[in-house]
Amino acid sequence: QNTPVDEACLAPLVREYLAHSGYVNALKTFDEALGSDSEQHMMLTGLLPGGTTLGGSDTKMGASSSSKRVKHCLSGNAPKSRRQKKARAARHAEKSSGSKETNGDFKASKKGKDPFGLSRASDREAIRKLITGGKIGDAVELLRETFPSVIDDNLLFKMHCQQFVELMREGKSDAAIQFARGKLHAYKSLTPDENEHRCSVMGLVAYVDIENSPAAPLLSPSRRQDLAVEINAKIMIHLGLPPQSKLELLLRQLQASQEVLRECNHGMGAPFSLA
Repeated sequence: QNTPVDEACLAPLVREYLAHSGYVNALKTFDEALGSDSEQHMMLTGLLPGGTTLGGSDTKMGASSSSKRVKHCLSGNAPKSRRQKKARAARHAEKSSGSKETNGDFKASKKGKDPFGLSRASDREAIRKLITGGKIGDAVELLRETFPSVIDDNLLFKMHCQQFVELMREGKSDAAIQFARGKLHAYKSLTPDENEHRCSVMGLVAYVDIENSPAAPLLSPSRRQDLAVEINAKIMIHLGLPPQSKLELLLRQLQASQEVLRECNHGMGAPFSLA
């Protein structure tokens, strides 16, 4: 039996999900559809620090340098050497000063001043768009520049594997082979699962028509999305925030509850799916 749910209860959950996931434009569109102002609502409810916009810039400071970095990376117009210099500078700043910017974000989040990381939403959104758009190399550089502490060998390995897949998707097999020699072969301490995944992605070079090959699932857009979700979760943890939104947790709980009910009913009935 379907139980109607009050829209007033759903709106905050959807809003929190969009904010948590860094869907800045979707959040603004959602609030416009409800006839409310995203930034005003977030400030009134404490979801957005005063003097900050959803784009992540200080209202007194005007357009932030972060916004410019985002536009450059999304357009691909920024000189590579310039991005590399910024990445090196960010890593050096983090080592020498304990990353004042990221530590400040962490403290603000822990104090409840920015409980959904909205002050860094533009950076998170840019990273997600690059990954879901297949621009993994640019995503790595932007991640190193904006959240260098988030990167570890495990995450970098996954991003490099996906970057290899994207090169093969574009038909750049020679570039993919060179990339594998320089990056993927450099990983020596892999788990059995990681080594198996590396062999699987590198096996793409064996097929002429990879889209119709047994390895075609590696090209699924869902793999990009899963990687983007994992990276956003790591960033949120880095900011001292939950890795999942309340809506995601509720849906997981719903699915688990339905599975338990089906087991209690001796497996009768169709399996529950959110798809």
